Amino acid sequence: CLCVRQDLQFVTAVAWTPANQLFSCGDDKSIMIWSADGKSSQKHCDLEAFTTDIALHAASSVKNATPAVVVACSDGA
Repeated sequence: CLCVRQDLQFVTAVAWTPANQLFSCGDDKSIMIWSADGKSSQKHCDLEAFTTDIALHAASSVKNATPAVVVACSDGA
């Protein structure tokens, strides 16, 4: 179990990058990027809706470039 979100919100989806980073999204309406060891993180962005799924697309041939992030969302209703 990888329990890295420290904000006590539910994690709703995760995705790994080829560069060994973990993208997570959850009920706090944010996307976080984590290192493979779970010790360092950064906020990628805030969203206006609850995320239900996440997918990553390598948008560049540049090694270790941040991938394009695609999310499925719900308004919570």
